[in-house]
Amino acid sequence: MCQLLTESVVLAVAGGALGLLLATWGVHLLSASLPPRMQPVEPPRLDGLVLAFTALVSLLTGMLFGLAPALSVSRADLHETLKEGGRGSAAGVRHGRVRGSLIVSEVALAATFLPARRAAQVNRLVALRYE
Repeated sequence: MCQLLTESVVLAVAGGALGLLLATWGVHLLSASLPPRMQPVEPPRLDGLVLAFTALVSLLTGMLFGLAPALSVSRADLHETLKEGGRGSAAGVRHGRVRGSLIVSEVALAATFLPARRAAQVNRLVALRYE
């Protein structure tokens, strides 16, 4: 159980670090691509608050999403599972449904948030153009 939780946290923290790296590159790229009259007074930067928030979200995400598989493994009867061999079980169907619903939720959230985020960026650029 501990190993699954540790693996999830390590993967989440690595993802958060990669996200910060991409954010740093993106901030530099965006500020370099803006025309001079649209440059902000103070250049954008990633400060300690952003780093702390990213670290906290990464740790909580790793713990939250690592806890469910760890708990299901700890409750499984390995002797019965190995005895059954390749035959399916009702628990497998239930876990398949949970997994499927999580995938559907993730796709639905992505389909909702990505266009909304893009629209907000376009509105901001349009507002900056007419200032």
